Amino acid sequence: EVHILSWNKGSDLSVSRAMRNIKEWEEDLDKIKTLKRAFDDIVASHSLVQDDVQILEAGLKVNRVDEKVKFAGNNIKAEDNSRELYTLDAAKADTVKLPTFEGRDDEDFCRFKELVEKAFIHNRVTKSDKFDKLREVL
Repeated sequence: EVHILSWNKGSDLSVSRAMRNIKEWEEDLDKIKTLKRAFDDIVASHSLVQDDVQILEAGLKVNRVDEKVKFAGNNIKAEDNSRELYTLDAAKADTVKLPTFEGRDDEDFCRFKELVEKAFIHNRVTKSDKFDKLREVL
């Protein structure tokens, strides 16, 4: 398990799994916030003491959880993007064949680089795998 502040130290697998869980976390958080609002309504409608320490603490805890879920979600999304994991992108059915480059005078390296970058994006090649894939076509 990865600490909320340390997603940059987690494995690609842990980041991808967390990325798939963000929506569920946000839905659970919405349920908690809905319950808190219902609780506040009950307290107000029954003239209960609203300055009770436990009631105030409950509100603060819900706010802290809200902040942590948002913070973790943003960090996970940023890490997924920086590693180019493409976790939530739909997989393409057909993969693009990587172009080859042999270094001959008649080959255009800039064109080769452009085609490789497009193929990497299309094929959803992660940042950590790009070097090995590139070596295969050189």
